[in-house]
Amino acid sequence: MNKVKRENYYSKSNIITTFFPPSHKKVMEHHMKEPKSILAIGVIAAETEEEAKYLAGPLELMWARMATGSSDLSFPTREEASKYVYTPQEEAARQYNKGRFVIGSAANVAENLK
Repeated sequence: MNKVKRENYYSKSNIITTFFPPSHKKVMEHHMKEPKSILAIGVIAAETEEEAKYLAGPLELMWARMATGSSDLSFPTREEASKYVYTPQEEAARQYNKGRFVIGSAANVAENLK
């Protein structure tokens, strides 16, 4: 994927060049005039905030590893994630990615999704 500043990541031109490269031009011309949008959000809900954070640990660790170019892209267990000590770069990536997910108790998740 192209390196793009965060504020430009979701721009129409970046989406078209990233997800619809020139090799897909004939497919696009045949099926649609321009790309369509889809929205998905990761949600992890549990009875308590603490349990939700524990369940989200592997996902957060995996995203931090991908963001920092780690060669270890195996999906971690909950136990591994709960004991993992993040490097400063991984922690920065983890904090940066927090906006990608809604994590918490069912009540807090419902409120955040409104």
